[in-house]
Amino acid sequence: MNRPHFVYGLIEGASVRYVGYTARLEQRRIAHRSRHPDWRLLVLGAYSSREIGLDNERFWIRRLWEAGHPLANVAEGGCGSIAGREISYLTRAKISAAMKGKRLSPETLAKRSAAMKGKRHSPETRARISAANMGKHPSRETRAKLSAGHKGKYPSPETRAKMSAASRGKAKSPEHRARISAANMGKHPSRETRAKLLAAAKGKHFSAETRARMAAAKRGKPWSIARWAAHDPLKLSAAIKGRIVSPETRIKISTTLKRRASERRKSGK
Repeated sequence: MNRPHFVYGLIEGASVRYVGYTARLEQRRIAHRSRHPDWRLLVLGAYSSREIGLDNERFWIRRLWEAGHPLANVAEGGCGSIAGREISYLTRAKISAAMKGKRLSPETLAKRSAAMKGKRHSPETRARISAANMGKHPSRETRAKLSAGHKGKYPSPETRAKMSAASRGKAKSPEHRARISAANMGKHPSRETRAKLLAAAKGKHFSAETRARMAAAKRGKPWSIARWAAHDPLKLSAAIKGRIVSPETRIKISTTLKRRASERRKSGK
């Protein structure tokens, strides 16, 4: 007995969102359910051959497009798989118009998230995504929405550890550092932020290698007159008033000053 060839539609609410052809209906049902949990699969016809099935796929796509259904199909049907084919500008415009203004419900988003959990993009896919987004900058409105969406959310300790491991050893380019510097110029953290930073840094110590690199980076760079002028002596005095330097810190300061004086004497300066 020949295997039947099906033409089916995916239904969302009262609209048909997609028309497809398959000879393996159950596998296709499972695949679509993982991507669109709220869409229902409805069989539009079963046929005796692939050719008849593909002809009817074209018929249903044309008929439903004319009826105004927001189909997500990227081709007019009858061609089987579309992998590797370029989507025309007109087809992309139709898909864009059909999807515009539509938002997925929280339940659908939760189902999609659960279906994708544990899945990882391959290195090739990540490279393609990176290349596609290279040089693109989100608008201020988009950045504001992203900021509002992430407000109050904190990555887990495991996620922070992974992010730290992924960034370790990667040096930022001079252009990248210049952009970060320009973006932060004139920004001052609030008292609450400073308190959090202080609490997070408490008890942490830089390694000898890190301290050596920091010292080497700052060596020979005197403060400019403008930088000195930016600091009001009265404000500096008020800021440090009442602070007590611990005995350990005093010993460290004394040791450092003695070492520097010894180095200057040896170098003859």
